[in-house]
Amino acid sequence: MSITKEKILTALAYLRDQNEVVSVSKVCRLAEVNRANLYANYPELISLLTAERGNTFIKKHTYVENKNSASDEISGLKKEIQFLTYACAELKIALENERRTVNFLKLEIAEKKTSRRK
Repeated sequence: MSITKEKILTALAYLRDQNEVVSVSKVCRLAEVNRANLYANYPELISLLTAERGNTFIKKHTYVENKNSASDEISGLKKEIQFLTYACAELKIALENERRTVNFLKLEIAEKKTSRRK
């Protein structure tokens, strides 16, 4: 699975967990993905996102009138922590992919050096 697709799915999961309205715009913004890229390369995800609109997960988040209260701040911080947890998981996957690439390239270089000596 591509890193972009993982980012999109992570953003979707985050919105679901927060009972936020799921939209292509919000998913793209959270995943830091260009909308055109999403539409061009991931039509199956567009289908998934549009299906979410009819899903029970879609509820507009209601805010307490006093946004400056401590409970609102705590709630906001919890959301940030959850999103950062998802982001860390994405970065861990990306790092593993990069490590595999580096190891593969090291093997190729070693093979080329060996073949030159012969």
